[in-house]
Amino acid sequence: MSAWRMASDAAVATLPKAHRLHSSGRGVMGFCQATRPGVHRDTKEVGLDKKTTVAEMKRWVQDFCEARDWDQYHSPKELAIGIVTEAGELLDLFRFRSETEVAELLSDPEGRRQVQDELSDVLFFVLRMAQRVGFDLSESLAQ
Repeated sequence: MSAWRMASDAAVATLPKAHRLHSSGRGVMGFCQATRPGVHRDTKEVGLDKKTTVAEMKRWVQDFCEARDWDQYHSPKELAIGIVTEAGELLDLFRFRSETEVAELLSDPEGRRQVQDELSDVLFFVLRMAQRVGFDLSESLAQ
């Protein structure tokens, strides 16, 4: 389990009130699990995705890490290793599974939670690296 998901209530308390979702008790923002099982084929944004900017997420990650004095451990090389490590953990959930097995994984609440946790861990490291080296992810993606 990553430190991101093990965030304390104290870290949550530092977030703006609109971003505190204590009911799930998971992660700094307490991200909500999707309510529909299986693969989401629509492109509608849900929950915080609808109103949260990349800059806000980068600031959350920065505040979270600086509160723990993690800058010393977050060189670009170490963050790249973190991205690959977490992406590997995400891959492990899908590797050697048929499309039917993947659909079952995403239909199961625990399997869905595992995928969401690993995906958010990858996002954490991507956001942290972009924040540390000064990349504008929105501009990069638009190109």
